[in-house]
Amino acid sequence: MKLYDIPREIELFEDRLINGGGELTPELEAEWSAFIAQGKDKLEAAAFVIKSIEDSADICKTEVKRLEARAASNTRNADRLRDLTLCALKAMGGKLKTALVSMWIGRTGKQVLVETKEGTDLVEVEKTHPQFIRVKREVNLSALKEAIEAGAEIPGCFIVRHSDGTEYLRIK
Repeated sequence: MKLYDIPREIELFEDRLINGGGELTPELEAEWSAFIAQGKDKLEAAAFVIKSIEDSADICKTEVKRLEARAASNTRNADRLRDLTLCALKAMGGKLKTALVSMWIGRTGKQVLVETKEGTDLVEVEKTHPQFIRVKREVNLSALKEAIEAGAEIPGCFIVRHSDGTEYLRIK
C-alpha cells in the first residue's frame, strides 16, 4: 500500500457512508477498524475524516438554526397577514366566496385567562388552596454530588455508583 492510496481509500469509505444514508453499519465499522489498525499514516487520515464529519455536523446545526429562525419569521408574517385580512373581511361582512377561495370569520368559545399577581407567594397559596398549585419534585443532582464529595451520609433510597473517567479522542 502506497501513501498516495490512502486518500482514495478514505474517499471510498466516505462515499459508502454517505450512500448508506450516513448510517455507520457494522460492516463499515469493521472496515474502519481494519483501516486504522494499519499504522500512523492511516490514523492521520482517520483524523481528517473525523474532523470533516464533525465540521459537517456543525454546518448542519447552523443550518437548523437558520431554518428555525426562518420558520418563526414566516409564522409571524402569516399571523400578521391573517390579522390584516381578518380586519378587511370584517369590513366586507365577514364572508367571501370566489371560484378559488372561501373565507369566513370563525369564533372560538369564551376563554378564561388566569395570571398570578406580581409578588404572589405560591407556597402560601398552596397552604390555603392546594388544589390550585402544582408542585414538581425532582432530585437535586448537584447537591447530591456535593454531599458525596464532602463525605456526607446519603439516604439509602439513592443508588450511588462511581465510574472512572471515560477516554475520548482529541484531534487538533
